[in-house]
Amino acid sequence: MRFFLIVAMVLASQLAHAEEGPAFPQLDTPGYCAALVSAMLVKAEQQVERQKCLADETAMRTSLEPYWYLVTPDENQRLLHNYMKEVRYQTYFTVGSFVATALGEACVDGRVSCSPGEPTAEGRFTALQSDDFCSVKFGGKANDVRDCIDAENKRKASLGRYWATVLPDKRQWCLQYAHGGKFPPFRVLSNCVADDIGYQCLKQQRQCRPG
Repeated sequence: MRFFLIVAMVLASQLAHAEEGPAFPQLDTPGYCAALVSAMLVKAEQQVERQKCLADETAMRTSLEPYWYLVTPDENQRLLHNYMKEVRYQTYFTVGSFVATALGEACVDGRVSCSPGEPTAEGRFTALQSDDFCSVKFGGKANDVRDCIDAENKRKASLGRYWATVLPDKRQWCLQYAHGGKFPPFRVLSNCVADDIGYQCLKQQRQCRPG
């Protein structure tokens, strides 16, 4: 009996750790900041800029850590493999782009409370035709077409409450990818503007609360 209890405890511990997700990145920000200012000739100015860099990194880390749980394991691996191998890239501002995107997606999906505004009535936004996309994508599968349309309508309603605060240039740039693609229009649009919404939270331009 004692053996089975031990096995059960070990399995429970493994499951708990599996659900925790990737650990928050522990970066060599002193090394990054030292490399950043290494070309400066005046030592006093170099020290001032190095301290400023360290303070900025600490502030960014503090804003990111509460939302790190939203970053998927796959995105964490992409961050580590593509951006974190050299000291000159060991900055939390790089991590910030991954967190902002994950946070923006969570705002639109309703997984995080992000103080959305009033629904938009912007013409090009409302003109996207999810019904046509879903009908072509799933053909005669009525249930799949209906599920696709329902999901798109839900995403459209949620995204519409953030759309007006997305930077105009970003809106225009993202709209061009939402037409005639392989994925539902409002899913594409949500993913494209997610970082903009996420950065609003990180910069405290809107009130967001981690779940």
